[in-house]
Amino acid sequence: MGGKGGQIYIVSDPSDGDPENPQPGTLRHAVIQSEPLWIIFAHDMHINLKTELIVSSTKTIDGRGAMVHITGKGCIAIEHVENIIIHGLYIHDCEPSGKSDGDGLAIKGIRNLWIDHCSFARCMDGLVDITEGSTAVTVTNSYFTEHNKVMLLLKVQVI
Repeated sequence: MGGKGGQIYIVSDPSDGDPENPQPGTLRHAVIQSEPLWIIFAHDMHINLKTELIVSSTKTIDGRGAMVHITGKGCIAIEHVENIIIHGLYIHDCEPSGKSDGDGLAIKGIRNLWIDHCSFARCMDGLVDITEGSTAVTVTNSYFTEHNKVMLLLKVQVI
């Protein structure tokens, strides 16, 4: 599951300069790669997104060993993909942008997602929205604070 068996990708640059043409070393560059990846962070960082971060299949985003804060426009979208792990991220202060309504994590039609040891706070809409027939989604050991709409489960398949 996740990026198991894939290469390790080290995020060394917290910038989100050009979302259409992301620079190597950025989180945005890592998550759009087509191959399985285990994504880790070189040091503590605050990533202020300019637009929604769209994650492709077979990725592990592993914040262990660093304090990784993700904020900004749209935050993280995981749509119609499979085999994703998100571990140890601080996702907060997300704002609407483009198609995003400001969820911390917008999850649509995914299969096999594990969210573990993450913290969520102060997003404009929901902290985590899981919709459109998503299956095998697990949220464990995570912290939700400073919000009225923590988690939306809509049209999900319960296994």
